[in-house]
Amino acid sequence: MPNRFAAGRAVDGTNSADRVSNDALTEAVVYGAFAGRNAAARGALMTAAPWRDAAAAAALDLAGASGSEGPANVNLAQRLVDLQSLMQEKVGPLRDEAGLDAALRRIAQLRAEIGDLPPGTPGPFDAARADWFDLRSMLLVAEAVATAAQARRESRGAQQRADYPHTAGSR
Repeated sequence: MPNRFAAGRAVDGTNSADRVSNDALTEAVVYGAFAGRNAAARGALMTAAPWRDAAAAAALDLAGASGSEGPANVNLAQRLVDLQSLMQEKVGPLRDEAGLDAALRRIAQLRAEIGDLPPGTPGPFDAARADWFDLRSMLLVAEAVATAAQARRESRGAQQRADYPHTAGSR
């Protein structure tokens, strides 16, 4: 993909799926430096695109939205913890179809619970509002990870499917 840069496990392939993150920081620093230098060199050759209000409108509208009371009776900080626990228990390194289905259902429930608008009014230092935006983003990532894990019908390295114990082509 042109003008996209990645680092670490996404591009190097030195450890494949067998690494369990004991050297992730070193990889991030080394490959991040390579990606950063290449991105900076590419950026120096490019001209900046003009600001387009229409492209940013949805994000700016959401940031400026006032949900007044926001999600009723929802402890957003607790929902962040709940999502982290859910991902560890159902979508962690050892997973199966039933757990992934349950995780995706709970992710949808959490999304419905937090609603479409952030709580409160725009302004600085609103912890509940920051938690809402964090949780909204985390739910999107959690859904993508769980959906991808559900689509992989094999075990590979540290990522194990209890219901599909073999790697592709090893049966």
